[in-house]
Amino acid sequence: MMKNEYKKWIVSLLVLMMIIFEGITIKTLGLEKIDDNVQTIDGSNREHGISQIQAVIPDKIFATAVYDGLERENHFGDGTQSIKEVLSSFDGYVEYKGWKMKTIFVVIANKVEVATGKTFENIEKEFLTEEEAQTFFDTLQDTKEFCYLGKEMYTYSQSTGVLKDDDELIYDITGIEYLRNTSSINLSYNKISDLSPLDMKHISELAEQEGEMAPDVLTGEKWYSSYGQNLYFDFRGNPINKYPEKMAGRLNWPELDSVNFELKTNPYILLKEDGANQKFNGEIEIPLIEKGEERIDIKPDSCHIVENNILGSTLKTYTKEKIVLNDLIHSGEVKIEFSGADDSQLKGYKVDTFDMSEVISSPLNFLIKQPIRIYTPVTLTSLPTDVVISLKVLDSSKDNIGLKGAVFHLFSADLVDGKYVPQKLYNQTDYITDENGKVMIQEKLPAGYYCLVQKKTEENYLLEKNSYGFHIENTVSLTGGTPEFVTSQGKEVKSSTNVTYIDRYSPNVSLTENSADKMTIKKVKLTYFDRNLQDYKDIEFVEDALQKTTDWLNTNKGDENTLGLIDGSVSIQVEYQMNTEIRVTNERLGGLVITNTVSDNGVNKNHKFPFTLTLDDISINGVYGELNFVNGVAVFELANGESVTIKGLPKNIGYSVVENDTFGYTVTSENAKGKITNEMGMVVFHNYIKNTEDKPSLPEHNQPDTVVKPIESTKPTKPNKSHNSIPKTEDRTLIYLWTTLIIISSGLIAVLFEKRKI
Repeated sequence: MMKNEYKKWIVSLLVLMMIIFEGITIKTLGLEKIDDNVQTIDGSNREHGISQIQAVIPDKIFATAVYDGLERENHFGDGTQSIKEVLSSFDGYVEYKGWKMKTIFVVIANKVEVATGKTFENIEKEFLTEEEAQTFFDTLQDTKEFCYLGKEMYTYSQSTGVLKDDDELIYDITGIEYLRNTSSINLSYNKISDLSPLDMKHISELAEQEGEMAPDVLTGEKWYSSYGQNLYFDFRGNPINKYPEKMAGRLNWPELDSVNFELKTNPYILLKEDGANQKFNGEIEIPLIEKGEERIDIKPDSCHIVENNILGSTLKTYTKEKIVLNDLIHSGEVKIEFSGADDSQLKGYKVDTFDMSEVISSPLNFLIKQPIRIYTPVTLTSLPTDVVISLKVLDSSKDNIGLKGAVFHLFSADLVDGKYVPQKLYNQTDYITDENGKVMIQEKLPAGYYCLVQKKTEENYLLEKNSYGFHIENTVSLTGGTPEFVTSQGKEVKSSTNVTYIDRYSPNVSLTENSADKMTIKKVKLTYFDRNLQDYKDIEFVEDALQKTTDWLNTNKGDENTLGLIDGSVSIQVEYQMNTEIRVTNERLGGLVITNTVSDNGVNKNHKFPFTLTLDDISINGVYGELNFVNGVAVFELANGESVTIKGLPKNIGYSVVENDTFGYTVTSENAKGKITNEMGMVVFHNYIKNTEDKPSLPEHNQPDTVVKPIESTKPTKPNKSHNSIPKTEDRTLIYLWTTLIIISSGLIAVLFEKRKI
């Protein structure tokens, strides 16, 4: 029984797998029912549909225009056609003009007099916004006197006269060959430069590939449109410079004679620095214009200037490759018109109502809008800064005491880890403080790092070792203009720091002041070459100097409509002022007066006792007052009533005075140990002979210090064994659980083996 049940389960599983496999196979082979709404080009997803068309028409803007035409006619194919077949069978129109368009809202109505039935007014008003049009429309309400008949609001598109942005224009018409049955294609005023896809030779090769049989179609004479009809193709206003030897048939391009194909040219660039009445000649290259594979010739006497905003400049000579312009003096634009020679005419086949072919031809007219750019340099420099430093030297412990005669020197400096490190003495000037401890330092200094170093101070004061630094920087930067270019003579011009180049068409320049501590702009001097004077002229700005300089410069460089005053190099000199206060404190130096007295009932009162003064600063060397120190130690002798004075020691230095040999005298002292302060310390020694009647007692502060040592324990510490011992626990729960699991698992395994035997 058990075996039969296993077999049933296995059979059922196999049947289920076969059903699933069959469904997958049907889906994969496409045997399911075909949807009646399948299209060749996706008409429900615009972006996807456009991307499909781009397989034949790569230019996305052109492909988008084609998609819009297909959408108007709902002509997306039935799913069995290829994309090329869908395009070839399309008989609508494709339109994409390069002008920016605006929507005009129009309200019309007939205002009729109720009493007479006569038209009182024909209303037709245009509005730029829908809101304005709707508001006016709502005011046209019938009254007892008048009613409004035929009231309607509609829209139409109107050109703004401005071309769309470059990335919104068509550049490439590859794939136009497959739009062979359209009624019209209007691609005027785009960026199309190459008409090669319309070449008859190319079309004849395509016709052979497509398996055409009619002789006129195979030659390309009747490729476009249908019997007795021509495809209207408008490509005016495009910068076309590559034409077919002969255009394919059944094309009609009206109004070509009245259109100049505007060709793109590179600016002719010059650099003008100095020199009165300087004029230039320019060799302007005519863009390459080809018919077939040959450069076209220019029709004799057809080249002439039609518009020129560079006064005095003229067209001297020309060939089919170059035009020479004379007397160029500033930036501008020269519009030059010329025509192709007679053998350069655009030719092709056109048919009449009886489908009879005839060769048509049109002359090619061209227009060059030649930009001329003559740049002048603008240079920003910084004059030496007027530095005014109010320096004051004070007693460090008494702010109101100024120190007279302190001397400072000025050094150039380096900034190292935030500290000013003196490098080279900048000048030989001694800056000396007056009786109030003040000195006013006034210098003109170029940009850089500087510091003041103290070289001398009042007697009994310590020189300040730290330097006092300040930074002078060019805090104005020049940006904008045209920072780099290559002249038409091949010279590379590239701006350096705070140098740029301007002409009437260049971007505005900017003078920007960065935040600079304690520095202000005193004035700005601008020197420029004046167009009217033909000489250099100076202008100075003091109040709001930076902004006024910027405004003047951007106004007088000129612009698209105005010729400015600047006709040569411009120099901007910024003069700064820095006012700062520096406060220096000097520590008063301390010292000691050491005296010795002897009491011995008149015996040996002139005896000299030896002493040693030891400082805890071994760097003290030389004479300080009356003592000479070697590595912080001075030795001297004092008899009864004598003293010695030590001056000029820095405060907080520890000292110790010891009498080296008492000669049997008993010695007492006061202040024999201590620290140097800002004042003169007093150290007193007294030597005397003991007697039984008058035994002296030492002062408590002269008793020897008692050194207390900490008591060290010798009792051994018992080690803590608890950290190394194994913990004991009575919790056996986990052991019982594991044992139970092992027993149950063993039983299950045994049952499984038994069933397998059965």
